[in-house]
Amino acid sequence: MRGIRNRNTSREDKYGSNTLIILIKRTWHEPAQVHIGKKGITEELIAEIKRQLKKRRVIKVRILPSCIKVLNMDRREIAKRVAEKCNARLAGVRGYTFVIYKV
Repeated sequence: MRGIRNRNTSREDKYGSNTLIILIKRTWHEPAQVHIGKKGITEELIAEIKRQLKKRRVIKVRILPSCIKVLNMDRREIAKRVAEKCNARLAGVRGYTFVIYKV
């Protein structure tokens, strides 16, 4: 029949898991799109990250050392908190940078 779509497909199926893996690997070699500074995790920062995720689907975020001093948190904890607030998943943390993606 014409015009019938499979409604059980998720967004991840739409892009394909291989496509997502390629996007994440490619993002590690690009410069960071967002930097977290001494103001920490603000609503403005979360809004910007959500905008970038909507635009690119996978983004790289850099944590500046001043952010770690102000928040008194580990870089992995900061990455998890940002991903949680943006309704995204954490792909990985390397040094002071991390990659998150939207599903």
